[in-house]
Amino acid sequence: MPLDVIGQPGEESRPGSAVVTVKLQAPDETLHDALGVASAAGFQRVGPDGSPVEANPDWIAWMTAHGYREVQVGWDASRYPEVVFRESAALVGGTLLVLAGGAVAIRSARS
Repeated sequence: MPLDVIGQPGEESRPGSAVVTVKLQAPDETLHDALGVASAAGFQRVGPDGSPVEANPDWIAWMTAHGYREVQVGWDASRYPEVVFRESAALVGGTLLVLAGGAVAIRSARS
């Protein structure tokens, strides 16, 4: 199941949603790893004072100027019924296959 953008860091997400990670969303709405974008843009992973690139004001200004924004990525609670249905269908289908296989094996053993 693909992950969804479920908000921005510090924002309250829908109850029951599961935040997996924080990514950068480009203006074309593709998701990228912050360190990968920072490295490609010429920023060091760690600033001169030892702080991570995410705390560098120059990086934040560059990111904002180029239309990137930080977003929380995870599973939105509204998709849980879909997951429950799919998992239940898989379990029921697997159980029926095992029962049918057992019935065939017992019938052939009796013959």
